[in-house]
Amino acid sequence: MFSVNRIFAIVAIPFLTFLSCKSENVASSGASLLLTANPQQIGSKGTSQLTVTGTDENGAPLPDGTEVSFSVKEAGRVSPNAVQLVNGTATSTYFATVVSGDITITATSGSTQASTTIGVADSLAKKVFVSANPALLPGGGGTSVISAVVTDNVGTPLEGIQVQFSTTQGTLQSRGAFITTDNNGLASDTLNTTTDAVVTAETDDGFSDQTTVTVSSGRIVCHMTVSTSTPRVGETVRFFDTSEVPDGQTVRFHWDFDDGSSADGQNVQHTYNSEGTFDVVHSVIDEGDNPTVCEPFPIQVSR
Repeated sequence: MFSVNRIFAIVAIPFLTFLSCKSENVASSGASLLLTANPQQIGSKGTSQLTVTGTDENGAPLPDGTEVSFSVKEAGRVSPNAVQLVNGTATSTYFATVVSGDITITATSGSTQASTTIGVADSLAKKVFVSANPALLPGGGGTSVISAVVTDNVGTPLEGIQVQFSTTQGTLQSRGAFITTDNNGLASDTLNTTTDAVVTAETDDGFSDQTTVTVSSGRIVCHMTVSTSTPRVGETVRFFDTSEVPDGQTVRFHWDFDDGSSADGQNVQHTYNSEGTFDVVHSVIDEGDNPTVCEPFPIQVSR
């Protein structure tokens, strides 16, 4: 029969052997680390991506699985705060707090260290870009989606920014409540208006931009263009209608070529058989047979 002391001795031997074989997977003597941050200037509560690269004394990447831990000297945190290198590199993220100033972050593996500095500003300058879709509403008005994209000074979208929309006319779906930008820096609102409106989007720290939503007057505006205004006798000239016609209106088109000839159609062609100056008159006619007439367009025909 074994004594109690003998039993403990037999159990303890393999346990001690296991502890003596354990080793940390860290950089060896002579290795080096490089730590970079992108961006190096962020606002309070902003983030920056950290990249750590490790090489041995010969400049070759450190083995996969080499462990690197991070520490922050002043304020904020790094998550994850420990990584393993793959192909000699790994990434993590620094999260700033409301504390501003230069923040020092250190990467450590064994006895090897590298540091970088990130500047945290009290208030990072922002850029706001506002657009409307559609920007032109039909007569009587309608709805338009107003989009605001918020970025930093180098064009990086900013998530979590509070944006407030306001309008000179009509109503907004948000009714003035703050809307938070998504991971693309985008905040959207919907405008309903019957008249022209200027919509402004402003961040909670005072950066803004605006866009205009125009409501069509409902009137036809006559325009035209030609393939050439100086043809030779016998040369075919093409005439194109470029008028602005409100949505939903049915219209007809008429052309008077000032040489005794005329034609109907949105886009037509004509040949002059004599030289001279001819004032072409183009008309757009609505459903009530009311014409809207363009300014006479001179065609100078030569031989």
